[in-house]
Amino acid sequence: MDQTHLHLITNHLGIIGTLFAGIVLIIGILSDTVQTRIASFILMLISSIGTFITFRTGHEAEETVEHIKGISEYTIEQHEEFAETALWFIALLAIASIVGLYAAKKNMAAEKKLSWVILLICLISFVIFAWTGYLGGQIMHTTDL
Repeated sequence: MDQTHLHLITNHLGIIGTLFAGIVLIIGILSDTVQTRIASFILMLISSIGTFITFRTGHEAEETVEHIKGISEYTIEQHEEFAETALWFIALLAIASIVGLYAAKKNMAAEKKLSWVILLICLISFVIFAWTGYLGGQIMHTTDL
């Protein structure tokens, strides 16, 4: 397995992972269950790591497909530019999930309010990751066949 395969394998982790983590966090907030919120923070951290791997393997994936007939350089550039934006949200989500874990483990009073902020970061990250994935899918999966 090379980096291109790793890119294709891990690219859904950030999308599905953040969506699932966000749902788990909503459940944890509404049920006032700190263990559920901790589980969501761990899922966010795993999703961030997976998304970082996807980002790091993107250049190799580009090198693999850019010479294939019918592949649009413009589409690759759009995907790459949005992936750079997503990188900032990867870092922000990872830091937020670590802060959330720390606040939950230390039983801080503001942890539940902080969870709302982390949920917002998670949902924004999901949208950015999903759009980046959509753009990546356009590289090989065209709708005008």
